[in-house]
Amino acid sequence: MESSYDLLIDMQPEQRYTGIVHGDYRLGNVLLAPEGRVAAVLDWELCTLGDTLADIGYLMNNWPEAAAGSPTLSVVLAGCPSKQEFLALYTERTGREVRNIEYYQAFQLWRLASICEGVYARFRKKVMGDQKVDLTQFEAQVTYLAEASLDMARRVAG
Repeated sequence: MESSYDLLIDMQPEQRYTGIVHGDYRLGNVLLAPEGRVAAVLDWELCTLGDTLADIGYLMNNWPEAAAGSPTLSVVLAGCPSKQEFLALYTERTGREVRNIEYYQAFQLWRLASICEGVYARFRKKVMGDQKVDLTQFEAQVTYLAEASLDMARRVAG
């Protein structure tokens, strides 16, 4: 976590597009109208002001892409553009460049690891009520996200 943080701070791009950042922007938090346009965006509890590319980085980390030979994913993704197609459409329709998007993806992995670590710590201190959870799974999730953030941050840093 500390290594990722240090790298992210060292290479933080200048903020270009200030606005409302949803904080959990992904396909699972949108309602689509029958013709496919976004009708509503749900789950705003993590919203803040910041660089709106942070939401695009989070979305890219959660973007479904069909795995070769996976009929289930291909059904779910019928008509869904690839990440690169989405980014091109985003740039075309907003006029906003998405260069350095990998930085925002690394940042969002680190941010999610931080959130999960906080929840994990509260469960360990037994301040989350009497819920039974597998703490080893929480620990593994935090470790996975922290390592993924560091790997991506290192790739971005070159």
